[in-house]
Amino acid sequence: MLGSNSEQGPGKENGKRWKCNIAGEGLGGGNKLSARIVPLEQAEFYHFGNNADLLRSTSLLHNRVMDQREIWHKKIKPNPDIFVQNSKTNISFDGSNSSIWIENSDIHDGWRLHDHHIITGVPENKWKIELKAGICLDFVPVEKNKLCIRPYGFDDTFRGKATDGSTRWLNRPMGKWFAERNFSSGEIRSICNQDIYDCNIFPVLGKDEICEGFLQWIIEGEWDVKLGERYKKLWLKSKRFSASEIIKNENLSRLAELRKIKIKKSLLALARNHQQSIFYQLDLKQAAKEFRTRKLKLPEEPGKGEELMNRIHDLMFRSAYYENKKNKKSKAFSDQTFTLLRKGMLENLRNCKLRPVMSVKKDQILWGRSPLRLDLAGGWTDTPPY
Repeated sequence: MLGSNSEQGPGKENGKRWKCNIAGEGLGGGNKLSARIVPLEQAEFYHFGNNADLLRSTSLLHNRVMDQREIWHKKIKPNPDIFVQNSKTNISFDGSNSSIWIENSDIHDGWRLHDHHIITGVPENKWKIELKAGICLDFVPVEKNKLCIRPYGFDDTFRGKATDGSTRWLNRPMGKWFAERNFSSGEIRSICNQDIYDCNIFPVLGKDEICEGFLQWIIEGEWDVKLGERYKKLWLKSKRFSASEIIKNENLSRLAELRKIKIKKSLLALARNHQQSIFYQLDLKQAAKEFRTRKLKLPEEPGKGEELMNRIHDLMFRSAYYENKKNKKSKAFSDQTFTLLRKGMLENLRNCKLRPVMSVKKDQILWGRSPLRLDLAGGWTDTPPY
């Protein structure tokens, strides 16, 4: 099962648990590796192999809750497979938008999106740009202050000889992209002389050097002939990475720092917009920890006119925020939570008082049925006087 040197240990015939001891070759002294296989009850598999899998599996995870009563936030997405994470989007989605993933990005109101986009790492901008259906755009932090612009097609595989007509980039044969931009045959040969994965086609520029016209020129759009020549020269003279080199040269420290900044902004925005967002449906203890460790300013408390459950959750959130500080505020907020919860439960009873009247005669017997044991106003039905 695990190779010729495998030694199967004790197991169960029904397949519930197996223990395998694997002899470690070259480790000396009879070292062994232990492995246990434990079947998970009702386990499910979600594949994240390519762009389509990313959207499909995330949509399945989100749709595990179908009961609308369990979904409290009011803003409904026009399409279930639109996902925005740690991003600022100043555009509105409508029914024409679908299959969109936006992460760690700033999307200005001048952007126009369609469908089947993966957009990641976009810096702050004021660009007016259109992404046609199936176009994806990624900005990768490299060096100390540069960005590698990585545009690609939603279904691009980045496999195959660059000069092969079946090798595609940005949803078209790779050679067509160069031909449309008036590259000479010599220029094409110098760039496309190997597998597309190793071709230097992704320019590296400073943030201030990137303009909307250059991006539109790369990803396909209308451009002036003179501007097209200027952008071609900029593309040729800029440092460029291949897909394989981006992995090696990505500045992971900068990426992590940029992500932290986006998360901070996202948390503050969710809290500020709690009436429409899912902020109070989050794991409040974890959210409080994030606010505490990131030293974020607590949001304003909901007003008395807001929904009762939002006010209760806000008090729970604040109690958890002060919990690890051994602060008396934690207990105070906790007490306020249960006080407000109790008032909310009893308010309807106060507003609608019941005046019971006995409608049976004194010699009549009233029979009722209940579970074996039912709690009625503090008394159990299987004990006197019931």
